[in-house]
Amino acid sequence: MYPAKLVKLGVSGAELRTDCPMVIFDAVQVILPLQDGIVATFDSKVITVTEQAAGLRTAFVRFGGLGWAAPAQLEALPRAGNPGT
Repeated sequence: MYPAKLVKLGVSGAELRTDCPMVIFDAVQVILPLQDGIVATFDSKVITVTEQAAGLRTAFVRFGGLGWAAPAQLEALPRAGNPGT
């Protein structure tokens, strides 16, 4: 398991910053802290990866296999759609 900083969160995916060696189309499981019964784990695929200094990477991932309630649950999170949180 590699830690990542959640840069941006949306109903269809997320932007993550990590030192994990990811490539396009890698499968990624995004695990968010469980809050108020909100789904905490999302299966996703890496869409793009941007290399940065010091080995850090920014990856954009798209969530897959979300149930009907998941988008509403994601929108309810306090940091959804807010860059830098």
